[in-house]
Amino acid sequence: KDKRTGDPLSGVTVSIYANTIYDTRYSKTVYTSTDGSYSVTFPNSTSVDVVISKTYYSSYRESLYIRSGERSYVVNADLIPYRDSPPVSVEATVYDSTHGVELGGFLSLTGHSSGKDHATTTRYMSYNSTGRYFYTEAYPGEYKLEYRGQKSREWNATMLAYKPVIVNNTAVRYNFTIPVPKLRHVYFNVTNGTAPVENARVYFSLYIYGDENSDLLYINHRVDAYTGSDGHGHFGIPAGMEVEFYVYKYGYEREYFTVPPGNASDTVYLNITLERSEEGPAAPRGDVSIKVVDALSGVPVPGAEVDGWGRNGDDYIRFDGWTGDDGYLNTSVEAGFYEEIYAEASVGWGEVYNISVEESGSTEVTIFLERWNDTGSVPGTITLVDENGDPLPGQWVTISGEYLWETYRVTLKSDERGVVHFMLPPGLCTVYSSFSSFMGEYRLQWKTGSTQIMITPEGENRFTITMYPTFPLQPITGFVKDAGTGKVIKAAKVDARSVHNLEETRRNGYPGCEGEVENVVDLYRMVGYSVSDGFYRVWGVDEVRLRTTKTGYFPKEETINLGTRAGRVHDIYLERIPEYTSWIAGQLVDQDMNPIPGYITILDRDHTGYYAGSSVVEEDGLFNVSVYPGNFTIFFYNETLYGELDVQVPESGLGGIVLKLIPKSTISGTVRLWNSSLAVGINVTLVDTESGEVVAWVITGEDGTYEFEVERGDYRVVIEGTALFEGYESNLLELTGWNHITLDIILARLTHGAIMGKVLGDGGPYDGVGIEGAEVGLYNSSGMVESTVTNSTGAFLFTRVLFGDYHLSVDPPIGLKAVLNTRSGYLSNNSTQFSLDVERVSVDVHLPYVEVPHARYFNITGYGPTGDGVPLDEAIWISFSEAVNRSSAEGAITITPNVGNISFGWGSDGRKMYIYHDNFEPNTTYQVVVAGTILSMDGNPLWNCTGVTWGFTTGQTVSPWRLTEAYISIGGDKSVNVSATGKENITVYVVIEGVGSFEMEEVSPGHYYVSIPGDNFDWNRTYSYHFSDREGGDDKAPHLSGEFRTPVGPSGSGGGGGGKGGAGGKSNTALYVGLLLLLLIIGLAAYFMMSKGGEGEMEE
Repeated sequence: KDKRTGDPLSGVTVSIYANTIYDTRYSKTVYTSTDGSYSVTFPNSTSVDVVISKTYYSSYRESLYIRSGERSYVVNADLIPYRDSPPVSVEATVYDSTHGVELGGFLSLTGHSSGKDHATTTRYMSYNSTGRYFYTEAYPGEYKLEYRGQKSREWNATMLAYKPVIVNNTAVRYNFTIPVPKLRHVYFNVTNGTAPVENARVYFSLYIYGDENSDLLYINHRVDAYTGSDGHGHFGIPAGMEVEFYVYKYGYEREYFTVPPGNASDTVYLNITLERSEEGPAAPRGDVSIKVVDALSGVPVPGAEVDGWGRNGDDYIRFDGWTGDDGYLNTSVEAGFYEEIYAEASVGWGEVYNISVEESGSTEVTIFLERWNDTGSVPGTITLVDENGDPLPGQWVTISGEYLWETYRVTLKSDERGVVHFMLPPGLCTVYSSFSSFMGEYRLQWKTGSTQIMITPEGENRFTITMYPTFPLQPITGFVKDAGTGKVIKAAKVDARSVHNLEETRRNGYPGCEGEVENVVDLYRMVGYSVSDGFYRVWGVDEVRLRTTKTGYFPKEETINLGTRAGRVHDIYLERIPEYTSWIAGQLVDQDMNPIPGYITILDRDHTGYYAGSSVVEEDGLFNVSVYPGNFTIFFYNETLYGELDVQVPESGLGGIVLKLIPKSTISGTVRLWNSSLAVGINVTLVDTESGEVVAWVITGEDGTYEFEVERGDYRVVIEGTALFEGYESNLLELTGWNHITLDIILARLTHGAIMGKVLGDGGPYDGVGIEGAEVGLYNSSGMVESTVTNSTGAFLFTRVLFGDYHLSVDPPIGLKAVLNTRSGYLSNNSTQFSLDVERVSVDVHLPYVEVPHARYFNITGYGPTGDGVPLDEAIWISFSEAVNRSSAEGAITITPNVGNISFGWGSDGRKMYIYHDNFEPNTTYQVVVAGTILSMDGNPLWNCTGVTWGFTTGQTVSPWRLTEAYISIGGDKSVNVSATGKENITVYVVIEGVGSFEMEEVSPGHYYVSIPGDNFDWNRTYSYHFSDREGGDDKAPHLSGEFRTPVGPSGSGGGGGGKGGAGGKSNTALYVGLLLLLLIIGLAAYFMMSKGGEGEMEE
């Protein structure tokens, strides 16, 4: 049928090619009737190839393996029409611009044809000797003209050249201009030291890329030259180029040569001596004739893969090949003893053992293939569906896997219900989209990514796989341009990869490299080129990843989402690679700093996928690679080890780099439970014993295995315990980087657990809230097991507790503990008994609250600073109604954001706290929190235990005037001594209410002092004071202001009013004596009442 219309096709050619059971080849051709049907018979055969073709349609080919007892086969074909219209004429002339001549040879047109649904096709062009041009017919598409010259006997070289073209709907003629390089002669003479060496070979390829003004992709100059019986040979190399090559022959060591650049007239003469290699002369050989037969039918099997391996003395020998149409593999192999010769085909597999092949002898072997389904294969189905779940008939998939240590691969087609039927060995296998091996002209219309399925010996083995459409292809067109100049770029390569993104992502599970990995289905891929005017055209579907490259420019990677849109116009701008004006130099060493040889490759991190340079490192380990300034990753490696390093290279270069190639050891094993069952999905971690850090982790798979690869060092393998098993920690594992340790782990059944919970208030200020600092004791029948203290949320935790019965006893923190008849607070409490028999148990304990009617509290009476524009060096202060336990208060302060270098200061009466610090950040809002248990010096708690929270916002400057500390002392003569500390070079006055202002002297940087004579003060009087920056000024340091009182004074001095006279002194003395007598009487009365009270309460 016509695939696009579904109409039957008449006149289609159907040819069969059969391999008969008589080892003969049979062929026959028939044609389809008007309804598209055909029928053809063939003799008893082992296999039949069916080839179906029609002009202007894609051909179809399918191979049938004949099954015993089955006499009828059906092969349907849907042929894709190339186009509705015929192809167009394409002509080309090939011209050598260097020598000024037109060229013959061979020319082909290879690329993506729209006539074949953009599948890859090649058209070989005929040569018109009269008109001296090449010609063919082609459908519109994106192609390369590929020129191949005839091998020149004079130069023993062949030239190939490539030019991109785009064919549209009209006939076209191209002028293919090739700047064929001028060649220079190289004559070489090869001996083994005593005699000429015949058939020594020189073979190499040179690529010469077109410059930015050329639409030529590149020229490939291939040399293939041999020495004659006299040991002489010759070939040609392009003039002006440095050429590296080697001379070799089996049984001899290779000899490498470098020919420096030279003119075409500069002939090169080389005398070469080849040394015998360790392999010595060519190995002796013998002939084998291997016949592969289907064991069930006795029919020879064509196309079977044959592998043989064994030994000849100490040498390992091996051969492989395929049986021909007659089921035979006739070949020459190395003589020796073959331990096994194995054969495999889609019908089955077989093997023979211990086969000897004598030198110059002939050995015949027959291998019988056992059917796959006769060796444990099981049936199953795969249903292929689209994203809507609708079946997809006629789709090809390949299934590959391993069975009996051999790899199998079968390609199958879904039936009209979208079902693929298989008969395969049990085990894990992979399913992916594939052509049949004979489907070269088709482009798959539906594709799927690689999907793993598990075929089980028992069970239905039914699977469903979703496929995604690769149609309709849409064009992406535009120009490739220089990003700096805007000039078009010719012959740039545009690689277009179409993908479908799957919603779920795959995860790389190895520690250190963990992360999500792209999960896409590859739908279609084509390579296009910009042609002579810089224009390019590629095709794609869904999401298209473009990668554009051109010599002299950085590669460019871009993504275009086509969706359902009808194409996209997109210009591509390439950035030119700068000149190599810098360098990277250093040394490659091993883990003990000894120089070693290896390889260096340098990746540009700023330009995706571009490698800026490479180098072979010699025995001294030294390297020097030219680069340009930028950011790079250095990959360094040898045959066994690998490493990488990120560097930034300045214009002046980067030297002195030491690159260490560090070997790695492996730790691997199997994790099992106490009952020997596999432990699946267990997180196994590897800990560095020196640092205590986890260096790697891995999750055990279905087989319970794990593996780590790490550098030398001391490690432990750790598995955290769960509700099922105890945690595990291995002994010390000493790794050298070269040793490998197998560590199988058996997890013990869980016998320990954890006890966790919270201590909560029952009433009072912490009603239903966690209490910090409570002491929690864990008890069993023998007494206390261990104890702990609750954290800031009131939580506690006991770990590694042996299974058993327990209870908890909890005491509140001292600051919240009730004092009988004196202070409200919380009482101690015990939990009920509970059992620990699982991984963890949670137990909360509530502490009852006791209210004392007349309990004493104290308060916060003030705080600062507040508001906006606070100087950056302003001190924080808090005042209390009573003297405070300093450690409890200092531990209750939190400042957000953090401030550095915090220190505390206190007023002389212990009621005012100052918090000094580094400068605040400018224009920043800060929050100060006073929370937690704060006690007065008398043990009274802060009112309601709630503390206070306030905020302020800083300005941009520090305070020009600031005092941080001040001290006042009163002399016996009423003199007042004032000292203060603050900023240097400021004016400081102490202002005393009712007395006056006194300027303080800066006695040392930042330290100020003044002594005020006692004549300014009265005896026994209280004075208020503050500090200011001017005489009589405002209070500039509120946190340092206060009061002082002068002494009572000598006998005869006045009282509070400052009056003088003796009566005042006697009166005061009598008052003091009276007070002392009163206190004595009260004390005696209290003692008497208590002694009478007995056990009852004290009466007032």
